[in-house]
Amino acid sequence: MKFINVSESVWICQDSQYYLVNSVCVNLGSELLFVDTGINSLVAQKFRKKMHKVFNQEKAILTLTHANNDHFIGLEAFMDLPVIVSDKFMLPFHNRVKSMEIKKFKSFVPTKTYSSSIIFGSEGGSLTFTLTGGHTDDSCYGYYPAEKILIAGDNIITDMSQFFLHPDSNLQKYIKCLKSWKKLDIETIIPGHGNITNPAHISKVLTYFERLNDFLIQAKKSDLQIHEILKHKDLPKYFEPDPNNWIRKGIEQIYRNLNVS
Repeated sequence: MKFINVSESVWICQDSQYYLVNSVCVNLGSELLFVDTGINSLVAQKFRKKMHKVFNQEKAILTLTHANNDHFIGLEAFMDLPVIVSDKFMLPFHNRVKSMEIKKFKSFVPTKTYSSSIIFGSEGGSLTFTLTGGHTDDSCYGYYPAEKILIAGDNIITDMSQFFLHPDSNLQKYIKCLKSWKKLDIETIIPGHGNITNPAHISKVLTYFERLNDFLIQAKKSDLQIHEILKHKDLPKYFEPDPNNWIRKGIEQIYRNLNVS
């Protein structure tokens, strides 16, 4: 576990015990905005306590980038706060709570939901969260223009491969999201997992996904089988390590669901 000071207003808590998962705190002046909880409620409690002390601010709220368990299991440390999520969050949240038998979250109800985007804070210190899909159908990101910081959620992962093997992972939504980021004035990117990075990483991931998408469409039109595309000389290679074969599994998942008219 590490607490990392990213900028004047932003800190992250990075948990090395689970794929360098990041939770975030942004000081919006009028309140603290916590983003994601990490995998451990005790670690989340320590992070929250430190942030209240660092910024001398008691008022706080929580938002969640998506309903994967490693981003909400620490929710217990924030249950006294307003919790705001997208309107696509609750269905996968309840499915995961049920499948993992997390009884303490069965009755959880968010304070507020939003359908496409929401603005936290006030003019001059605002942060916008936007629902895009990609990694999962409920994946969201935050943009803090005052310090040119992108809170990417799992639509950007560093120091390991991208993870797009969920049943609702969507390559087209990934690409659309990444393209929209290239229009923003960004200097620092906080990924869902891994160390902070810069906009050059967006370009690398976008190039990979665009090449992969084009390849899979052509392979589908040629009626290639999965085992054929995985050995194909033109299959794009990812640029980060992939010890768990996430890329291969993701390609298999996307290809099975790909429809080409």
